[in-house]
Amino acid sequence: MKRKLCILAAAVAVVFTGCSYNVPDLSNVDNDLAGQYVADALLRHDKHYDEALEYDHALLQPTPTPAPTEPPVTEAPDDSTSSDGQGASANNGGEAQPSLKSVSLSDIYGVQGVTVKGNTYRVTSSYGTSYAVCQAKKGKKLVAVNFAIANTSKGEKRVNFQKKGVQAELLLDGKSMGGPLLSIVDGDLQSFNTKIGAGKKKQGVLIFEIEKSVKVGDVKVRFVNGNNESVVSVH
Repeated sequence: MKRKLCILAAAVAVVFTGCSYNVPDLSNVDNDLAGQYVADALLRHDKHYDEALEYDHALLQPTPTPAPTEPPVTEAPDDSTSSDGQGASANNGGEAQPSLKSVSLSDIYGVQGVTVKGNTYRVTSSYGTSYAVCQAKKGKKLVAVNFAIANTSKGEKRVNFQKKGVQAELLLDGKSMGGPLLSIVDGDLQSFNTKIGAGKKKQGVLIFEIEKSVKVGDVKVRFVNGNNESVVSVH
């Protein structure tokens, strides 16, 4: 009897496995009834099987017919459209972008009693320490921009920039070179979260990757946080 049950289970498994091409989804009731039907079909030819399994066909639920898709409605032209076929708002290129307010880099990060200033930069193929280093890809080079982060208050401060939502981009001769790399090097401003003693300073850094062929000159970093903007020159 155990052998028969194993054969039965294997047969049912075959019915409900395999590729899913063109197989409709079944409800729980459909699955139960299909299983009962397969069991009955296999056992009814066994001489030791006296009773047929009973199942109620009235419980089967037909697959619902998808509702017809309504054709898209074409709206009548707006009366405000000008004679050249463009709407009135097209004259100014759509909604006007809000202007950004120029503030200091310290205000961009907004930690009371803490100042952030641009310092120096250097061009290199790698930056960091033996345990946390950032390497330039083939055909690329790194521009590492350093910042001075100072605690000007009278007590120790936890300085956390991780959730400030600050965005930065490298500008070379006024042209954007993109945002900084995500790194684990010490002082990365994107993950900066450390204690600074009263009157003490820490060094921060942002690392940018550019093509080797790009000439590095007039280095600036543009920061944006909400409606505030700060463009910092470094040398």
